[in-house]
Amino acid sequence: MSFLTPWFLLGGLALSLPVVFHLIRQTTRERTLFSTLRFLRPSPPRLTQRSRLNHLLLLLLRCLALALLALGFARPFLPDSARQNPAGGIQRLVILVDDSASMRRGTLWAEAIQSVKTALERSGANDEIAVYTFDRELRPVVTHAEWTGLPADQRRPLAVSRLDALKPSWSATRLGLCLQQAAEILSEAERDRGGPSRRRLVLVSDQQEGAHVDSLAGYEWPPGIELELAPVRAGSGNNAGVQWISSPDVAPGSDPAGHQVRVSNATDAKRDHFQVGWTSLDSEEYIGKPIDVVVPPGQSRTVTLSPRPSSRAEVVRLQGDDDPFDNRIFLAAVVNQPTSVLYFGSDRATDARQSLFFLRSALNRGVPSQSDLRVLAPTDTPNPADFLNLALIVVTDPLPDSTAALIRAKVEQGVPLLFSPKTSEGGSTLSQLTGVQGLVLEDVVPKDYALLGEMDFQHPLLAPFSDPKFHDFSRIHFWKYRRINPSLIPGVRIVARFDTGDPALLEIPVQQGRVIVLTSGWSSVDSQLALSTKFVPWIDGILNPETLPPEAGNHWSVGDAVTLIPNSAERRVRLPDGSIVPLAATARQFQNTSLPGIYRVEGAGTSSSWAVNLDPTESQTAPLPADVWTRFGAPVGQVTPASTAAASTVAATETEGRQKLWRWFLVATWVILLVESLVTRLTRHRQAIPIPSLA
Repeated sequence: MSFLTPWFLLGGLALSLPVVFHLIRQTTRERTLFSTLRFLRPSPPRLTQRSRLNHLLLLLLRCLALALLALGFARPFLPDSARQNPAGGIQRLVILVDDSASMRRGTLWAEAIQSVKTALERSGANDEIAVYTFDRELRPVVTHAEWTGLPADQRRPLAVSRLDALKPSWSATRLGLCLQQAAEILSEAERDRGGPSRRRLVLVSDQQEGAHVDSLAGYEWPPGIELELAPVRAGSGNNAGVQWISSPDVAPGSDPAGHQVRVSNATDAKRDHFQVGWTSLDSEEYIGKPIDVVVPPGQSRTVTLSPRPSSRAEVVRLQGDDDPFDNRIFLAAVVNQPTSVLYFGSDRATDARQSLFFLRSALNRGVPSQSDLRVLAPTDTPNPADFLNLALIVVTDPLPDSTAALIRAKVEQGVPLLFSPKTSEGGSTLSQLTGVQGLVLEDVVPKDYALLGEMDFQHPLLAPFSDPKFHDFSRIHFWKYRRINPSLIPGVRIVARFDTGDPALLEIPVQQGRVIVLTSGWSSVDSQLALSTKFVPWIDGILNPETLPPEAGNHWSVGDAVTLIPNSAERRVRLPDGSIVPLAATARQFQNTSLPGIYRVEGAGTSSSWAVNLDPTESQTAPLPADVWTRFGAPVGQVTPASTAAASTVAATETEGRQKLWRWFLVATWVILLVESLVTRLTRHRQAIPIPSLA
């Protein structure tokens, strides 16, 4: 039997009190007849000590009551043999190894691997061990099931060989979340095992300030799990990082005139002078003159760089600290590629009210060499050279059947077609272009004007306006449009509707290509679309749907899923290390962003790129404050005899709380006291001796 509060056993010293009271008496109980006491000097009775104990039964009962009372207050319990020595001393262990980007500093990774090897060597032969690495998520190296399924002599060599093959990643650290997942793994393994065991969680990490431990604030740590810290520390704390700051006023499709970056210095740094400037991907030499910046430890400074000096300048590099892992920002350059557009219509190029004038203005934008607009009348017969290297075909007037057949062949090969009929007579041409027979258009003139109502901003055609600050189309009035019945078109997708409920923008798939139908025109006769700021980004999005604005193309962090716009053909992505990853035509996300750098999309006649950068929090490399674990309620620290005793106390408290033996000791005490009272009453009754009279 064990006791939760053994100090109350000192109450057993009270057992001496009944013995003393039984040995001491205050008055004599014997009476002797005597003559007159007139001539005797009065004296009070003196205490006398007995040489032997009387009434042993009462003495025994009283001592037993005191003993039971002391035992009850000591909170006794019967040790649980399974908990006292689970499975013959076997422990279940999970080792967490931090492999985030901050572990690339100095010799941190080598020290972390050596710390894991030491933990494996110190473990028992029958221990069940699992090893996990973590950054943004938890990844197994060796699981409990795999460990126990191997012979004892193959377990440690397997774990060591897999650890030696690993390297730190470039991802951010989610320490709080991964600790919770590891604790749950230990808890689930305990339930599956069907019996209690000693459970330990060893954390091997640099425990940086940017490790995101806030998620531990609302987490209740599972009882019975020991958490051991095995920190690794960099030899130098001189680390600074650079972070890109987006510019909200950048026009889509153009490069900002200047970039703002933030330089942050670690709180434990001993340097404060740095340089920042433009470099290329394959060189550390600055392109142009760098900017000198002074950043005191624990602070940050915002620096405005000069405009990008050339298209080769895709890196902002920081110099002046000891750890270069977070000294680069990748910014994909905006490349204006020549576009070829074939326009079928009867418009005059000099008429500022017609669609051709606005389309030419949108394509040129002051740089005529970047666009190739080929204009054909509806009655002209196109040559094969007119269809070479096309990015878009635009049709606004009815076409002959032969011309429509040629255009449909190109659409089926993947060239997008924008169809914006001027009148309802274009219904037959639309039927030939899409292969859907019986399509009829109806001219509609609203009472005042029509507005765009329901709009699908998740669709690629409206992707340039997916940001809520670009959602407002209420100032674009449509004077007339053509009504179409979309239920007759298989696979059609309505991208936008007028406030009348009629379709305004539709997408019709045609084999590898698509036909985009704008039921109203952008000429001043039909609408105010071409006069708004939405027209140019919309045309750019149709011409090259992979091109993202500089802001959208540079805000991704390592591990993020990059949002893509589906294309009509399969493409490939060239990673920063030069490897190629195929990309399906229908892909809407690209998730293989494990490296920082520039990712380039190739194929389908287009080329685009985006930048993936290191999470800025990885630059916060100063160690976590010592009290952070206490503030978040996590029972962490080095496992010492004191912490082991605390864990044993918790287990003992749980066992005693289940058994509650103290209640039975108190009940026994009351029973003994009741018996003692009855025995005392009987004893006094028998000792009552009548005094004879002297008369």
